[in-house]
Amino acid sequence: MAGGIEVVVEGGAGPGLEGFEECAHLRAPGAHLDRLGAAALAIPDRVGGIEAGQVEFVLRRHPQKGKKLREHLRHEIPGRAGVPAETAGFERAGPPAEDRILFHESDRMPAAREQRSGGEPRHPAADDDDRARPFWAALRVRRNCLGAMPGSFRHQWSSLECLVEEVSAVAHDRSVDVARWDTEIFRQLPTEARWACFTKGVLGVGSHHKGSGARRGLFASIGVGVGALTAYDLTQRTHSILRNYPVAGHMRYALESIRPELQQYFIERNFDGRPFDRDTRTVVYSRAKGQEIGKAFGSERDLEEPGYNFLVHSNAPVEPSGPEPRVRLGGPECSRPYDISLLNISAMSFGSLSARAVRAMNKGAAMGGFAQDTGEGGLTDYHLEYGADLMWELGTGYFSARTPDGHLDRDEFRRKAQMGEVKAITIKISQGAKPGMGGMLPGAKVNAEIARYRGVPEGEDCLSPSAHKEFSTPIELVEFIAELRRLSGGKPVGFKICFGSRREVLSICKAIIDAGSGPDYILVDGSEGGTGAAPQEFTDHVGMPLREGLITLHNALTGSGLRDTISIGASGKVAQGNDIVRRLIQGADFTMSARAMMMATGCIQAQKCHTGKCPVGVATQSTRRQRALDVDDKGERVRRYHEATIAEARRIMGAMGASRPSQLDTTMLRQVLSPIASSSYADIYEWLSPGQLLDSPPESWAADWAHARPDSF
Repeated sequence: MAGGIEVVVEGGAGPGLEGFEECAHLRAPGAHLDRLGAAALAIPDRVGGIEAGQVEFVLRRHPQKGKKLREHLRHEIPGRAGVPAETAGFERAGPPAEDRILFHESDRMPAAREQRSGGEPRHPAADDDDRARPFWAALRVRRNCLGAMPGSFRHQWSSLECLVEEVSAVAHDRSVDVARWDTEIFRQLPTEARWACFTKGVLGVGSHHKGSGARRGLFASIGVGVGALTAYDLTQRTHSILRNYPVAGHMRYALESIRPELQQYFIERNFDGRPFDRDTRTVVYSRAKGQEIGKAFGSERDLEEPGYNFLVHSNAPVEPSGPEPRVRLGGPECSRPYDISLLNISAMSFGSLSARAVRAMNKGAAMGGFAQDTGEGGLTDYHLEYGADLMWELGTGYFSARTPDGHLDRDEFRRKAQMGEVKAITIKISQGAKPGMGGMLPGAKVNAEIARYRGVPEGEDCLSPSAHKEFSTPIELVEFIAELRRLSGGKPVGFKICFGSRREVLSICKAIIDAGSGPDYILVDGSEGGTGAAPQEFTDHVGMPLREGLITLHNALTGSGLRDTISIGASGKVAQGNDIVRRLIQGADFTMSARAMMMATGCIQAQKCHTGKCPVGVATQSTRRQRALDVDDKGERVRRYHEATIAEARRIMGAMGASRPSQLDTTMLRQVLSPIASSSYADIYEWLSPGQLLDSPPESWAADWAHARPDSF
């Protein structure tokens, strides 16, 4: 019962109350208070007409001795006070067989009950004097304190004996301030009991009694909690802020923990967020949902800021017509070329992405007719589920086709590379977000599923080395490409790279020329590209940005006479139609997108990918979090996003007077140099003519061309 203390009488001897050795125990609401010791609770001089000293409850358990005492308490004692049994503060509780008597400590209970029965309200302590009031207050204090404590502490609270012993003294002293006595008793509690009361009190469940005493008890609880926290902050040695600013210093850490959310939702403007601003994210979300996109009142961007790029429209625009333009992957040695979309899903591994995210993207790619890169984590059943076109990526770990010592398993590679869904094979040399760096998946995360797909032992650390074991020079890379093409049955084979210097690019070009064989395509990954996890120093300061990488590779292949046989892909912050057009002008033939496809799948740019706590189930292996991602719905969103973005790119090209990508040129993209000047890419950058490096390298390229070697990067 929430309104009182349950007194279970278990035995007695003799017809009267004098000399009885009562064997009872109290129960606070929701918990047993057994084995409280031999402390005595003395009834004061008068309580509801019962004379002082007649009853003494000894708090220890004994076997049940009979019914006489129970009947006496229920009928005879209330009769002495001239109060009917049902209104004297006793009532039957529980099944009849248990014979439990509920003794209400609330001083309002009897009066309220009599009022309901039509009689004149009476109070047990309202007889000849008010000497009983402290007793009722003492019971209330005990009940409130015990009610606030978890069960794990109640049976250990030895200080209750002291509390019970205080009742007798308080009961006989009319001058005692009960509220003050309430607080002082609370201060005597053990430390763990204070914390328990404080915790429950803050939640509003620490007291079942309404009154000033309960409120003051709550304030006392809060004070004790704050005091304890202050003491801890002053003595701990980890955080200097807390030692100098106890309690208040915690506010700093609380605000710091929600800083990214505050920044993204309340502080950043529509156009200056990173990595993707809100305008870009809104475009992706709207297209994925099939919503119309529009912006009123003009651009919010500073169109005269140095570095700003803009596309040049034509006074003779054309309407896009016909099917989507495709780009052929496959050089002279490729017998099974693949026609790829202008926009595709970039490399994202299962393990970095959740199974549901991989499946949703696979379904979207299958419906939309574009390619999905598996990422270096291997070829999995999730990539094969809906039959989308796949670009199987082989990283330094050769996952899904590796030997126990970490080399390529040729037989396993041949079997998987010749699957119908696999349209091309990409060798990952480096990644834009962390070029020149390998990685390791801790053994604790290598579950049975990941171990099976990657071909590594379950529960052991899974290492991706920084460099490949199958080649170490440009000429060996070219030979490895030719071998993979043969093993795959003539499918396109290329490599992905984030360039560091122009000399490395030229070394690869010389190796291709010397070997008479080369890749079918090269994917340029810009340093602005994304990753699930990378050291901040690598992400911010290592590698060549996509624009410079594209222009460098395009010029190197053109000057070497190789551009017509090798396609170029661009990967790094491609999200909108204008991004596609801009990268095509800078030298790419097609584009790849990872993070925009994640956003189409539901990503909110929470930047929690490395924690496994992605709130939308995209970049996590948590089964519970993945429940948020519906594969059918998100697959359709991926398809819609791709379709709308390609359509917008074609519409922009049409506005520029180009009906197909091959009609774009470097004069159509301009860059603001100052508030009063801009220039086209044709004038800002140097563009080599076909075979120029072979005949007479320009002065700006001559030194790098001379030092480039096919047998060394």
